[in-house]
Amino acid sequence: MNPTLRPDPYDPFSNPTQHRAYASHYRTILPQIGLPGYQVPLKPTKQERKRIRHYFNAAGFGLTAHFFLVQILALVVMAVLQGIMGFAENGVDANTYIQQSSILMAVNGLLFLMANTSVAAIGCRATKIPIRNLFHTNTFRFSEILPYLFIGIFIQSVSGDVSSWITDLLGQGGITAYEPDIDYYGTGTAVVAEILYGCLIAPITEEFLYRGFVLKNLSRVSQRTGILLSAFLFGLGHQNISQFLLAFPLGVFLGALAVRHNSILPSIFVHVTVNSAATIFGMGYERITDPEAASMFAVYGNILYTLLAVIGAILLVLHLRKHIFPKNTPAQSLRGGRILCTAPWLLVIILLNLAVAIEAIWSASV
Repeated sequence: MNPTLRPDPYDPFSNPTQHRAYASHYRTILPQIGLPGYQVPLKPTKQERKRIRHYFNAAGFGLTAHFFLVQILALVVMAVLQGIMGFAENGVDANTYIQQSSILMAVNGLLFLMANTSVAAIGCRATKIPIRNLFHTNTFRFSEILPYLFIGIFIQSVSGDVSSWITDLLGQGGITAYEPDIDYYGTGTAVVAEILYGCLIAPITEEFLYRGFVLKNLSRVSQRTGILLSAFLFGLGHQNISQFLLAFPLGVFLGALAVRHNSILPSIFVHVTVNSAATIFGMGYERITDPEAASMFAVYGNILYTLLAVIGAILLVLHLRKHIFPKNTPAQSLRGGRILCTAPWLLVIILLNLAVAIEAIWSASV
């Protein structure tokens, strides 16, 4: 062995399928990586496992804190609003009035804006991830964004069909899969609140949280593990089967984009587009009351959406032929699943979200 040979600290496992620019310096996990002649062992040492677990737990703890922060903020904000609006309008108490008005959507948007950004920012600072670097890239060109948008719509379309099929299958077995009741209300204020939340606040702040803080920490050893696990947590965070089936495949694609371009900007653009398309079509179906106009909207809307999805499918095939999804080397595989299963904060957030999802299914089925 050449005593002067030094392994690449940004590619310590010599993995050609990973993106070096996205990788974190492995010194944060293995300080001796910079010593001349040192080679990363096939099996991780006890100290290395501990440091890997530390970053897995950082992501899990951040999402657990996010889970409880949303609950606490919701209780506080609702209590304040009920105190301010301590009245009954047309015989409706303040709580019911809030639940049936645009106020609820505005509160929901405010809560997730605060929770997503605060947890992501604090988490990045705690794990020494420069926030500005998440939004900077030298490899992304705006000419690439249009194909990505078509691919995102295709993934959403297929995932929606799969979600509907599985939901119907569960229904035949007597299990009612909970689906969030998104009501576009009748007031202009409610529509504006829904557009701001669904098309801007949710996709931008979720990318900052999941493809920024969470993905970066889960990818310190393996980009493949980081992409798949962050997408799983992203889907699970929606706390219901139908949205998990929509969010997980999209999360994989968004994670792959963030890793490839070393930036969350491409994933933000795609996420905003996918959510905006769903919101526009959803509002069209909800708000067009004229039967003939509604029928025309459904026909032409489905034709347009199908056309966009077909283009997206073709572009996805071309994309996969050109860009290889990151794979694991044997050494990376030994630093994945077993260590993940011993990261308590990751297990906590998984169990919390599963509990909420199961409770929702139980409540909907009884």
